[in-house]
Amino acid sequence: SATTFFRSINRQIGANGNVTAATENVSLGYDGSWTRARESHDGNGDRIFNSQFETQSHNATLAFREDGHELTVRAGHQLTPYEGFPNARMDLTGNSSNYLNTGYTGDYGWGTITGKVYWQNAKHEMDFLPGRNTTGHMPMNTNGTDAGYSLKAELPVSRDDTLRIGNEYHAYRLSDWWPPTSKTANGMMSPNTFININEGSRNQLGTFAEWERKWDAQWTSLFGLRNDVIMMDTGNVAGYSNNAMAKYGVDSAAFNAQSHKKTDVNYDLTATTRFEATPINTEEFGFARKTRSPNLYERYAWSTGAMAASMIGWFGNGTEYVGNLNLRPETANTVSVSAGWHDAAREDWAVKVTPYYTYVQDYIGVDKLSTGSTPGINLLKFANHDSQLYGFDLSGSKSLAKHQDYGDVDITGTAGWVKGIQMNNGQRLYRMQPLNALISLTHHLDGWNSTAELKLVNDKSVTNPLQNEQTTPGFAIVNWRTSYSFENITVAVGIDNLFNKQYYDPNGGAYVSYWRATNTSAAMGALPAAGRSFNAGMTVSF
Repeated sequence: SATTFFRSINRQIGANGNVTAATENVSLGYDGSWTRARESHDGNGDRIFNSQFETQSHNATLAFREDGHELTVRAGHQLTPYEGFPNARMDLTGNSSNYLNTGYTGDYGWGTITGKVYWQNAKHEMDFLPGRNTTGHMPMNTNGTDAGYSLKAELPVSRDDTLRIGNEYHAYRLSDWWPPTSKTANGMMSPNTFININEGSRNQLGTFAEWERKWDAQWTSLFGLRNDVIMMDTGNVAGYSNNAMAKYGVDSAAFNAQSHKKTDVNYDLTATTRFEATPINTEEFGFARKTRSPNLYERYAWSTGAMAASMIGWFGNGTEYVGNLNLRPETANTVSVSAGWHDAAREDWAVKVTPYYTYVQDYIGVDKLSTGSTPGINLLKFANHDSQLYGFDLSGSKSLAKHQDYGDVDITGTAGWVKGIQMNNGQRLYRMQPLNALISLTHHLDGWNSTAELKLVNDKSVTNPLQNEQTTPGFAIVNWRTSYSFENITVAVGIDNLFNKQYYDPNGGAYVSYWRATNTSAAMGALPAAGRSFNAGMTVSF
């Protein structure tokens, strides 16, 4: 098959295709894609600075299958020559990634075994794309490698009991360095290479077991345990210059004088019970304990200099972050209850509601170290704070019509809300989604498939000011799309943001690229979302 498509909002064009040749026991396939887009525009017709991108990928698959056994080998390459990030300080000016993995599934008389061995390497460069009104360059290079394995066995130990056991290992290596912009010590970013992460390593060894039992026609339970050992380390670091900028020298010396080796021993637990109360009602009760150790940047980012600290972060807010060698893993304890109702055949209607409460011990948040010169920008250090989150998820569906001549019409909907608070000071957690809902009306008739969507999001008026989180007004947008398939051709058209609404995603972050391009002394605003886009595509299958 081959597909091509177009989006008007950013003049995005793209193509992808795949081809597969197979016998009864052997399959060989390839799929690839390419797409390029210029800068998007918001509902007012204004350009969204530094939102352009180009990327391509190539993937090959070789698989063998015989007598309940399947072996799959996948390899691929992805290239992104450039990608703008309007809610970040920097843009991607080059990214190359390669991967190779092998998976196995075996059906034996006593159970099933699944295994996977994988490797992936990514090299990327960050700098400024045109549009940020920035002279000069600030190259930042990163080389990261993932490798590991996973092995899992599913054992039906009795008619009513299933045991799943497994072991996995994940090794991660990362080097992050920033070449100097000149060979003299006169500039701020010279004459030496800035060593941000020096051959950092994060190795995870995990073992787990899970027991599922069907007690009777109504009751089913699942109980799982997991242990993970996380081993982290990194080498010594250095700034651009230990003489011209004394802060680099002080910070790097303090970091290098400490032991960087860290080992966390984490335990997780899952316990759920499912009760088929009646043919139209299902109840679920659950408790989960999940633990996450810090990542390499949360522990090992070391410079308190404003420029260097502003390069740390994946939050889309333009704020400055420093790591913390003494961070503890965060542990989330969640209690949830689900109640679902549906027709006996599960074909006409369904409703499900899930309220939940989570207490997070040592949640990885931030502490304020100092206030920056720009409104809303602070120097922050990753820190542990006990926190709590609570909210609900709601979903439902209803068949409105089923007609041989006019087709089937269905309506589906989801809604959700969550609130997160640090327990010691009442501060809101960053990037909590306000009350939101998505309602979809679908129509299907022979080769026709059409969908109209209404997305509703409440205003975000209470935010986390430490991390420059933006307030956003509520909004409602409508999306529409339809496709028609005849023989081997499918044609699709659609309109995103049908009424060209000017709105802001509450989790879209700050409009950093516009702030850089206009007035660096003013406060950042919220990143605007894309305006109306006319989309079209066609797929031909052979």
